[in-house]
Amino acid sequence: MQAGKEVAMIDVSGDAKSCFFTDLARAYCPYLTARYASRTLRRWIRLNGRLSSLLADTGYSDTCRLLTPKQVAVIMDELGEP
Repeated sequence: MQAGKEVAMIDVSGDAKSCFFTDLARAYCPYLTARYASRTLRRWIRLNGRLSSLLADTGYSDTCRLLTPKQVAVIMDELGEP
């Protein structure tokens, strides 16, 4: 991790909270920069048809920056805990 950079921790206790897409991406890919972690998570979502469909039902789009608690829960249910 780069000096001076903080990675937001995602609460995986079961109560999903809204969070920035980048923060969730960094939780799944802590070894990547925020930019590439976001690209990776978006690619995983795009390639997972079931996850894409479930997120579409919640109003998710590829350009969203803030995820709702429901969207976070859907991602975590489908991909597992980060």
